[in-house]
Amino acid sequence: MAFIEKGIIQGLPDIPYGMSTLPSTAAAFNMTTSTAATACIFPVIKTGALEKIHFRFNASSTGNNYIIRVETVNADGDPSTTLFGANTEVQTGTGIAAGEYVATLNANAVFNTINEPFAITWRASTFSATSSILMYSDGTAGDFMPYLTSSTNYTGGVWAARGGAPMIGLEYDDGTFVTYPGNWPYTAFNTTIVTPSSNPRLVGNRINIPFTARAIGVWFVGDNDSDFEILLYDSNGSTVLKTISIDADFPVGTNNATTLTQYFSSAQTITKNTNYYLVVKSTAGNITNYDGQMITNVPISAVNGGTIAQRCYTSTSTPSSSSDFTVDTDKQSFIGLLYDAIDIPEAGGSETAFSFAY
Repeated sequence: MAFIEKGIIQGLPDIPYGMSTLPSTAAAFNMTTSTAATACIFPVIKTGALEKIHFRFNASSTGNNYIIRVETVNADGDPSTTLFGANTEVQTGTGIAAGEYVATLNANAVFNTINEPFAITWRASTFSATSSILMYSDGTAGDFMPYLTSSTNYTGGVWAARGGAPMIGLEYDDGTFVTYPGNWPYTAFNTTIVTPSSNPRLVGNRINIPFTARAIGVWFVGDNDSDFEILLYDSNGSTVLKTISIDADFPVGTNNATTLTQYFSSAQTITKNTNYYLVVKSTAGNITNYDGQMITNVPISAVNGGTIAQRCYTSTSTPSSSSDFTVDTDKQSFIGLLYDAIDIPEAGGSETAFSFAY
């Protein structure tokens, strides 16, 4: 095994969304006039034909009707009002209710050039009263890795950038979804309160990476009102490999979710293609674990790191086997490992193959 060390490796898939601050709620854009619009801007990271846009609508006036469009981006970095290709738009029904939707474009948007920007815009076709479109998180970019996406709203005749991340799924005509760091195709953010007697008592992620790496610590997003532990279980679900004890006087957050990073007393080798369970456990009072739940029919792989880390939980305080852990394949808890080395021969054969990771 040949490890190469790069300090803390940043941008690995086990750091979902590439953020150090994650939200616990979604934020909505209120469309208050017939000229208002909202948009998400992406670079092309996969050539092919975009066919469907998955999103969640928050609320609508009964008289409103919307056009969802794929547009080009102008020199200022804003949606241009010009369709990306002929008929790359679709009109919704009037007064659609709150819920999840799949917008199938009248014609596919064909992407031929990597990094070419495009915008997904929501514009009013007919308008009678204020409506609310839920397509952003209320989080901001953190220290791990920059967004590949941005959000912007059009009010008062100008586009204004928004700090939150997009929350939409982009499906190609071959049935695949693209995965953008900083885009969360979620329909909900959930919270689980963990106590010494709660059910579940352990909540976190099952982690399985495709190459051998060395973990040196953890990151965790949550609120804690008491002492708690972060535990790393082996593949059998019963052997504790690492324990980090955290005092209530060192809070993750008081009223809002914030990020904690803690380090192991010694490094832990994480073997490729092996399940590990990284969970939080309360030793006194309430610990809040956050997770994101996917829009229906959008695979968790559409979230960065989604196939690497998935929410797991158990109803027993001391699991005896991996069968005691249940895995939610459509959710991901906001907890993960920090790595400082990877096995280069297994991971690609050369250091330059991982130039993104430092």
